Amino acid sequence: MTLRAMVAALAVLFAGTQQSLANEDIQSAANALKSGNYSQALTLARPLADNGNADAQLLMGVMYIRGLGVSKDASKAYDMYLKAAEQGQAAAMHNLASMHYRGEGIPINFNEAREWNRKAAETGLTIAQHDYAAMLESGVGGSRDINGALRFYQMAARGGYTNASFKLGRMLADQNPQASMRFLCQAASKNHNGAKQMLGPRIRNCRR
Repeated sequence: MTLRAMVAALAVLFAGTQQSLANEDIQSAANALKSGNYSQALTLARPLADNGNADAQLLMGVMYIRGLGVSKDASKAYDMYLKAAEQGQAAAMHNLASMHYRGEGIPINFNEAREWNRKAAETGLTIAQHDYAAMLESGVGGSRDINGALRFYQMAARGGYTNASFKLGRMLADQNPQASMRFLCQAASKNHNGAKQMLGPRIRNCRR
């Protein structure tokens, strides 16, 4: 699992208002993991994961895949992610997609990667929307779907995913120059180097 995916997983855990004691424990476990206190994260997350809490299972998956407070074990990470994903945990779905795409402890399977990214994207997870769009654009794991790629890039861009804005700008350069400029300016405003290079001198026309 990449650091990017780990950050996304933690972001999901930090999102929203936590109500129950179990969720407060998950929040504390995520805080401990973020601060590098892996033993505390493990103490809090493991019993909840064993009892079926999807967020705790996601957290345990992160710890297993990176060897944080536990022995690195891609197989156990996969099992934890799968249990969480089957309960609708979006970041766990995306992390399963990443494991299938990269072949982390399992054979590379682009079809499975695309399917798990689709499921995560449809929940509204912006990183998954971007990654699913990229697979639709390239045809990895299935047929190419440019209209679908544009749609999911737009979702990710609305969610603030800068690279999605850049890719929209790139894809729309010929068919809709005005929209292309708008998306490239959005990405450039977040210091995206590719967008700045593509804009060149036109960057002066971006609204400040």
